[in-house]
Amino acid sequence: MLQDHGKELHGLKAIAVFMIGAIFATTGHAQDFRDRTADAVRGRKTIPLLLSQPVARWSLAALTTAWTIGLIALWRPPAVASIGFAALGLRCLGGFISSYDEKDDYVSYCWYGFWPLGSNLLPIFPRVRGEMH
Repeated sequence: MLQDHGKELHGLKAIAVFMIGAIFATTGHAQDFRDRTADAVRGRKTIPLLLSQPVARWSLAALTTAWTIGLIALWRPPAVASIGFAALGLRCLGGFISSYDEKDDYVSYCWYGFWPLGSNLLPIFPRVRGEMH
């Protein structure tokens, strides 16, 4: 059980912790594209190897889009932060969808790294508004 100053987490704080864990699973999906060749040689079973490339890539796009829309709706950041967060998601997804080359996937994953950073910063906005105590 997660606690905050000896009390069980609840409300937005509990949601924030859950979201971080769930987004971490999406990150595993994104990172598997950049080393498909090595994963295949080692016999690993990753999403990009188990599914066709279009299905694996578009499923990542769907997950990241859903997360982006959901997190913006939940945390209600200012417009500039929402646009920046959405732009990060679009940049990395555009790379994953437009090229199936592992070199390009590496670049897309580097851009993707900024997206979870943004997702972890979004809970700051309810705190600033005084909604999280």
